[in-house]
Amino acid sequence: MSDEALVDAYCKNGNENCVGELFERYKKRVAGVCMKYLKNKEESEDLTMQIFQRLLQKLPDYNINSFQPWLYRITTNECLSLLKKHSRTGDLYQNWVNDEKKSEEFMENDGLIRLTSELEAKQRSAIIQESLEKLKEHQRICVEAFYLKEMSYRQIADKYEYPISKVKSYIQNGKRSLIKELSTKVILKE
Repeated sequence: MSDEALVDAYCKNGNENCVGELFERYKKRVAGVCMKYLKNKEESEDLTMQIFQRLLQKLPDYNINSFQPWLYRITTNECLSLLKKHSRTGDLYQNWVNDEKKSEEFMENDGLIRLTSELEAKQRSAIIQESLEKLKEHQRICVEAFYLKEMSYRQIADKYEYPISKVKSYIQNGKRSLIKELSTKVILKE
């Protein structure tokens, strides 16, 4: 059975075995993504379990055309949320800068931003927030909704009454502008 068929079966009849099958297929990949971000095996394993538990609640709320990229985005967002939570306790973005292959750490783009370890946690958080605020309003709204609030293109379009094509454009252009703005403030690691 395909991933999407399992999702559909779970949403229609609530059979948790369908999510169990998805767990078996993707647990190693999800744990690997978590490990890249968190650099802590125990925390990565815990978050992997939490992500699949949350799928039981989240799946019925989404219209998922392609499960694997959707799961990757959910996993990435959960990792970033946990890192953000750490930042509030003084442990901001721990170990978030050393992996050269993590081009999708912040907004899924090759060579995006690799914040240097010299910047303190509060400085990094302030720089990101300041850079977000410099985006055009519609770009900032869409970027924050998509990446931080995990909203789909359709949800953003419906909530803010933008055409879906504009939502995609605002996110893409906002992402480019954000990269440009951040690159003037931090040292990029090539």
